[in-house]
Amino acid sequence: MGEIMSTRDGDSMEESADPVETLLELAVTRPVPPQVEAERVRAAVHGDWQTVVRAKRARVRFRTLAAAATVLLSIAVFILFQGGMTPVPAELARVEVRQGPVHFVGPDAALMALSDDALRTGQVIQTGARGGVGLRWQNAASLRIDENTRIRFDGVETVYLEHGRLYFDSEAYGSGVDLRVETGQGAVWHVGTRYMAEVRDDRLVVSVRSGKVRIDGRYFDAEATAGRQVILQGRSQPAKASLPGYGSAWAWTEALGSRADVDGRSLREFLGWVAAETGYRIIYANEDANRIADTTTLLGAIEADPLTELRLRLMTTDLGYVIDRNRGEIMISTTERGTRN
Repeated sequence: MGEIMSTRDGDSMEESADPVETLLELAVTRPVPPQVEAERVRAAVHGDWQTVVRAKRARVRFRTLAAAATVLLSIAVFILFQGGMTPVPAELARVEVRQGPVHFVGPDAALMALSDDALRTGQVIQTGARGGVGLRWQNAASLRIDENTRIRFDGVETVYLEHGRLYFDSEAYGSGVDLRVETGQGAVWHVGTRYMAEVRDDRLVVSVRSGKVRIDGRYFDAEATAGRQVILQGRSQPAKASLPGYGSAWAWTEALGSRADVDGRSLREFLGWVAAETGYRIIYANEDANRIADTTTLLGAIEADPLTELRLRLMTTDLGYVIDRNRGEIMISTTERGTRN
């Protein structure tokens, strides 16, 4: 502890009790910077400090806004899934013809009067005895629902037929659309078709007026073409039978058909509509009948079923008609007395 330390001047001193103090005493005095330089350095340091503070505040604001957005999004999603705010369902069809009791089925299975002509995704329709509705589907096809039928509109290309009977005409307005009819026994696909599907308990019956349908059955697949009928029931093999595209089996569809505007159209065009709606072929007895059909121009719009319209329209012409229900034909001919049938 009695050791002597040497200094740069050759002097000696006793070892300081505090080494840090000794080092400070030995340090060379730092020069004082000019006032201008000191201010410049101070300003630069202050600027850097403000940049850091602003960046920190920006990050805080960003995190705050992000957190708020997350909270709002979570609330929106919660409300959406709780049913408090739902997207507007797509419009699928519009009512053209309505007869008898037709209802919406509410969420509690309550029946509500069908007061709106627009039908949307997710809605369920129930028709009662003597009820029925004709729809313009996607503005390009005709979908008709018979009495005592319940049907759910699942989407732009799918409906679910719970029970009852429907008729679909994919080319009623000259522009075919796709429609898949789901049932408990399988799904029905059309290929440019006019067809009828009926569900009773575990029995699915598909009847084809024109074109072709494919059936993706629960147990078996099947196909049907014009004039044929396919029956799927339980686990049994599909049963097939013949069914003409005209007659009593299709009569219910005629009253629910489109109320087309025939103003300014020819009688021949009108008769083509009658054929499409009834399944009967139009036959002209002679050239005079052909000529009159081409040169006669109609007025107004369709107001009744096809056969009623046929009778009323031809009453104003020199044409008569005879329906051959065995051969499925309507014979158009000239007659002095205007014979009708």
